[in-house]
Amino acid sequence: NGTDSEFSYNVKYPGMIAIGAALQDLSGLSVSLSAEYVYYSNTKIEFEESDLFEDEVIENEFIQEAYHSVWSYRAGLAYELNSGLTVRGGYGFKPSRFEDGIDYRTAYSLGAGFTLGDGIQFEAAARYLTWDEESTVYEY
Repeated sequence: NGTDSEFSYNVKYPGMIAIGAALQDLSGLSVSLSAEYVYYSNTKIEFEESDLFEDEVIENEFIQEAYHSVWSYRAGLAYELNSGLTVRGGYGFKPSRFEDGIDYRTAYSLGAGFTLGDGIQFEAAARYLTWDEESTVYEY
């Protein structure tokens, strides 16, 4: 079967649930934690052209087999050193959405906030993200 080189489709994104909590100003320390659950295997693709129905079925079966649900986690700490300086750090982990995938991601962050004047705050932050990616979406 041949098809034009262009086609239209819609993607139904997977369901997601997120939860988080924070404790603030514990003698200058604040702590935040959050988690997110994503049901990746529930992703669906819908081709607008009816002659691609068989391809749509194949793609959706592939998504159900290749993807799985994951929990992602994030945590952060902030400490007010004095009334004009707050330092913060964070960590995040997001596992692979692929069955047996190794493309998980880990994030580290550091930042600081400086009070420059009445109602003026300067914020600076950096984030370091690491991952290995060896996922194969299609094999021919």
